[in-house]
Amino acid sequence: MKQALRVLLAQTDIVWENPRENLDRIERLVTIHLSTEPDLLILPEMFSSGFTMRPEQVADADAVSWMQQRAFDWRISILGSLVESTMSGYRNTVFLVAPSGAVRGTYSKVHLFGQEREHYQAGENLLIFEVSGFQATVFICYDLRFPEMFRAACARGVEVFFVVANWPAVRQSHWKTLLPARALENQSFVCACNRVGKDPDNSYLGGSSVYLPDGRTLLELGCEEELQLAVLDRSELESFRSSLSVLADRRQKVYRCWDSELDV
Repeated sequence: MKQALRVLLAQTDIVWENPRENLDRIERLVTIHLSTEPDLLILPEMFSSGFTMRPEQVADADAVSWMQQRAFDWRISILGSLVESTMSGYRNTVFLVAPSGAVRGTYSKVHLFGQEREHYQAGENLLIFEVSGFQATVFICYDLRFPEMFRAACARGVEVFFVVANWPAVRQSHWKTLLPARALENQSFVCACNRVGKDPDNSYLGGSSVYLPDGRTLLELGCEEELQLAVLDRSELESFRSSLSVLADRRQKVYRCWDSELDV
């Protein structure tokens, strides 16, 4: 089993509703950082378009093809959210692409925010996958506010949570509070990739970051466009979990009784 996972966070300034420009921009930036030898590249929410409520303008299978080709060229896994067009409508979907170029899985955002509900369909399933020996999952932006999702994934063996976002500056303090909380309460790594810049409705302060299983900050980016590598060491996970038996001390039967009484 590998003892480390090398994650490259791409905190980009997304050009509004311009997939071609965004893909070219990411390609230029990532190429410069390939010498860091990442295992996985994580991109912000809707990295090719911005958080648009006009999915019909930007839904484009070419962006998935671009992910597949770049993953193959760079020999790394890529994780990023796109506007996905399906037979029944549009979804805000993360694609996980392997170094072979194959799509290993997808996750569609479960918790839709505000007007997003009028333009996108919500997902209902977890995506749990292995990367460099770690069990991982991914959530999108507003999902961060729902600890139930994180605990459900943790109960299924997840050790690393990836969060991709267009988290606005007006709620940046929430971002900085919730991320370490999700790490600490689940004794897991949290790797979060936000955007910077502006769109027609919001400005973004980045703050992409990686938190250790004890809630300490491993890496935190500023408010400018930048890429940084974080190395997740398995010993940090094992040491903290063995020192504090929070996960083993959960009382699932009691919680289920409460859920039943509350009819939730």
